[in-house]
Amino acid sequence: MYTQLYEEKESISDEHNKCVFCGSSNPLSSALVFRKLYDGSVTAEFQGRSFMQGYDGVLHGGFVSALLEEAMAHVLFYKKIKGYPVNLDVGYFKTIPFNSNLTLRAKLVGEGPMIYKLSADLVFKNEIVANGRSDFANINLFNI
Repeated sequence: MYTQLYEEKESISDEHNKCVFCGSSNPLSSALVFRKLYDGSVTAEFQGRSFMQGYDGVLHGGFVSALLEEAMAHVLFYKKIKGYPVNLDVGYFKTIPFNSNLTLRAKLVGEGPMIYKLSADLVFKNEIVANGRSDFANINLFNI
């Protein structure tokens, strides 16, 4: 369940500012602003664009999965954790018109010492049209 009260207005990660979805230093960014809710989940509004089509008039599934992953990452950003997804399972329930106004929601569903389990929903007209689950590994596990 997602609560409706906002605790903070946006998450910040200096190393994420070139992101295609939320990056403040990327001129092609969709400029998503994620807000943290009191229960620790996040939400953002998204407007699809013409170049995001797969089949004519339909939002490409690759963008859908990337949006879900992005939302899950922001849950961790609010916890001051940088992580990489090590897997991503996406369910697509309906086609989504490319120019739709969509809502993203994500939350932490479990965590271990270095692994975080997250889930996300993409909502169109109050209906979940896609969802995702992912395990994120703390970035410190990677030697990059």
